[in-house]
Amino acid sequence: MQDAAAKEKVRIGKTVKLIRTKLNISVQELADTLVLSTGTIKSIEAGKAASVDNIIQVIYFFGLTLNEASDPKYQIPLEPQLRQSIIAFHHRHKIPDKNGLLKKAPKVRVILTDRIFPQGYLNEPKPIRYLKEICENEYGIKISSSTLSNAMNELVEEQAVIICNPKDKYHLYRKKK
Repeated sequence: MQDAAAKEKVRIGKTVKLIRTKLNISVQELADTLVLSTGTIKSIEAGKAASVDNIIQVIYFFGLTLNEASDPKYQIPLEPQLRQSIIAFHHRHKIPDKNGLLKKAPKVRVILTDRIFPQGYLNEPKPIRYLKEICENEYGIKISSSTLSNAMNELVEEQAVIICNPKDKYHLYRKKK
């Protein structure tokens, strides 16, 4: 029985950490908002000892139930849908976002994988300047070309994206099919 509980805590911890990082919320920011210690947040994310009350408080902030957070079949939505569902949950339950955590821009990698890729913007080869314009015009997020280029090159290394013209100075990127 203890082994099953330990597995549940690990699953919950992984879910919490994935959601927190997808939303670009630091451990410190979450701890400050929930009036918990950073150690408590880290313990929950590591699946270590934490009170059930603290675990529930953290998953409730993300709009989840204990069953959802521990369900191995639970799929974390793409960042825009995740953010909107949490905001709607907070609105329904009158939970204030006093530190503005749900308004933070996601990290560049999440913008690429959870916004740009699913929208099909990289189904055809595109330059970094095009992605920069999409980020600014579609999402209101300003990102430097070098930051976007670095993130795209990481995705190239992971084989999620390919460079269509590797010998040219200005690369064209496309999502791997």
